Amino acid sequence: MAKAAVYAGVTILAKHLNVKINDIKKVFVAGAFGTYVDPLSARTIGMYPGLALGLMSFAGNTAGSGARMALLSGDQRIEAQRITEKLRYIELGADPDFKQEFANALYIPHRNENLFLA
Repeated sequence: MAKAAVYAGVTILAKHLNVKINDIKKVFVAGAFGTYVDPLSARTIGMYPGLALGLMSFAGNTAGSGARMALLSGDQRIEAQRITEKLRYIELGADPDFKQEFANALYIPHRNENLFLA
């Protein structure tokens, strides 16, 4: 279910931003996924929608690192505030296509295997 949620989230966000998956130049993966997920395995099971493996950077525990930076540096706190002012919240579950994208991504590798051919 986690891989289906990741897949659906990426595709829905791309749709909201009018970005084609092929136009994505860099993907940062953080948290436990950013520490432990093997990119080839993730593509094999259909977690990421047709992204080239070379585009992915795994960042590890960015929340903890960011919190430490903000605690130690006033400049970093200001930068974090500046970034939050540019953010746009998107409720993925409210998108009319989310349920279908999620359901299709529950299959391993994916209901549409052609999306993941290398």
